[in-house]
Amino acid sequence: MPSALAPLYRDAHTIIRRAIACNMPDAAVRSALKQHTCSGAVYLLAIGKAAWTMAHAARQELGDRIAGGIVITKYGHS
Repeated sequence: MPSALAPLYRDAHTIIRRAIACNMPDAAVRSALKQHTCSGAVYLLAIGKAAWTMAHAARQELGDRIAGGIVITKYGHS
């Protein structure tokens, strides 16, 4: 790679990494939960390959406010 392109490559790589990090399932759940107030009992339902990651993020955000729930994920994704 020509040295003149190195800064562009570095900047592009930084943008891509940040975009991916901001759109990870756990980050999306945390962001969504921070924007809403949950009152009363909260029941968690997570289904899919990213279910475990999303449920874990919800547990970290909501803690003991989660009264129960279910997580269904593909074998080997937890």
